[in-house]
This record gives sequence, structure tokens and C-alpha cells, in this order.
Amino acid sequence: AAFCERGNSTAGQRNASVLTICTGAAAAASRYPRESQLIDMNTWWCDQPGHNMSLSCRRHVLQLAHSTASTASEREAVHQRLEELLEDATPEGLEALRTDTHAMQAAYCGPP
Repeated sequence: AAFCERGNSTAGQRNASVLTICTGAAAAASRYPRESQLIDMNTWWCDQPGHNMSLSCRRHVLQLAHSTASTASEREAVHQRLEELLEDATPEGLEALRTDTHAMQAAYCGPP
């Protein structure tokens, strides 16, 4: 399932293959994996001014580090940091994480 059921009005800012995240039919037919689309969407969001220090973006950086770790010990170390990040988050921080996710999807897909 796609994040959005419509096209992207800011298509010039991103690679066309990423747009499948914003169009239901194209996302279903795409060979561009959903995981890659999520990574691209989060990377785009975290590159926007004012987002990079959010819990959402700090989690994204650690998730990327985990996926690119070359050894089991590196993956475990990053996993531990990720767990600590989320364990130390306040209830407000966790709510902001959810809110950021919805805002990210709406901003990435553009206005209706």
C-alpha cells in the first residue's frame, strides 16, 4: 500500500522512482521496494530544516547505521543505541514521533 493516493506536486525535487510512494497504483506495480521508499522519504524529511534533531530523525540515522553495519558486533552496538534512544524518550517525544510521521508523509506527498 502506498502512503498517499495521489501524485506529488513537488516532483522536481526528488527522483521520479521515489514518487511511487505517493501513488497507489504505481507503488503496487513498482519494483522499487517499499523499504527503500521509506528510507528515501525519511532521508528527505530529515534533510529539511528543523527536523534533523527530532527523535524521528535520530532514529532514522541509527536505523541506517544498523542496516549498513558490516559486522555483527557493529550491528549490536547500533541496536543498543537505538534501544536506548527509544527507552529514554519521553511520552511527549514518542507522541512527537507519531506526529512527525504523519507530517512527513503529508509533506513528502505534497498537497492534494
